[in-house]
Amino acid sequence: MTVEQLEKQIVDAQRAYYNKSPIMSDIEFDALVDQLTELNPDSPVLKNIGTDHTDGFTKVKHDIIMGSQAKANTAEDMNGFFTRNGKGLYIAQYKCDGCSIALNYKDGKFSTGVTRGDGTEGDDITRNVLLMKGLVQEMNDPYTGTVRGEILLDKKDKEKYFPDMKNCRNAASGIMKHLDGTDCDKLTIRVYDAQFQDKTKSFMEQIKLQQWLKDQGFIVADYVCFDTTRMKNPGQSAIDLIRKEFDEENSSNREYDIDGLVFKKNEIDMHDIQTEMRPKTMIALKPKFTPVNTILRNIEWNVKNGTVTPVAVFDPVEIEGSTVQRAGMSNIGLLEYLGLEIGHEITVIKANMIIPKVIADVTTGKFLTGYEY
Repeated sequence: MTVEQLEKQIVDAQRAYYNKSPIMSDIEFDALVDQLTELNPDSPVLKNIGTDHTDGFTKVKHDIIMGSQAKANTAEDMNGFFTRNGKGLYIAQYKCDGCSIALNYKDGKFSTGVTRGDGTEGDDITRNVLLMKGLVQEMNDPYTGTVRGEILLDKKDKEKYFPDMKNCRNAASGIMKHLDGTDCDKLTIRVYDAQFQDKTKSFMEQIKLQQWLKDQGFIVADYVCFDTTRMKNPGQSAIDLIRKEFDEENSSNREYDIDGLVFKKNEIDMHDIQTEMRPKTMIALKPKFTPVNTILRNIEWNVKNGTVTPVAVFDPVEIEGSTVQRAGMSNIGLLEYLGLEIGHEITVIKANMIIPKVIADVTTGKFLTGYEY
């Protein structure tokens, strides 16, 4: 694929995503960005994060750019990140799968809520933000600056109020832009960052910053400390951590959707955060694929050029933006290896970000080598 083709696909995908009609999964989009970065790292498209602007709302310029995150999904990617930033203490914070919001404060009092927009200018949705759960209208400290967070529809609220919505993120994206504020009281704000308006001031450490946010009364995105000082392979340890966070038990028990973990160096570099669209001292680690469990209902047989191959038919599931209920199996031996039988619980992914693939039989406990998520 040429540079021009990649740039067009990325721009089209960004436009569709912010119009709440995504044409590809996050993993597919990230793969395109990786290809373009390799072919033309200076492409202006890589500096464009898309826009969520909507008619009917006043446009407001951000004091500090609201960038995106550099992305990783392998141990090698993560080891490169840790090598560039040095051994030491990091935090690994949930990457909330919602809509970015800047909460502006003056002398400790909430003034405006502005969407990310294009990173430099966003939509003023203050009247809607005032209705949302998690907003702190008056802090304990006389703070002037911006608190960054995500607007989310929690899973229980989606099930209760919007069972027909496709997913929590798309629902939140639409609701937060209701011109009359309808249903905004069903949304929750979780925060993860704060920056002083006076650029000579700075929070020095991520751990202290997160505690300060809690002390002000905010709902803070969950995080754990991640110390690479004595780790021989911190990249693999990061992969092990995200596998744990995305296993079935943790995913089902989590109140809200996440689409990765953001690793942040504990020592805050304000110049990096204030000047880079994709800060170098933090990175979003996302699953290489998203495993989903379902029930095998039938095995059909496909005959082509004299070759018979099985096709697994299962209860429909949402995987990375689309509904799937069939997956071709490479051969009959695969059925025998996994021990697949009708009624078994199975795990399905999109191989190469596109093709549905059965990778495990949960009932038998067997999985394909290389897919131990």
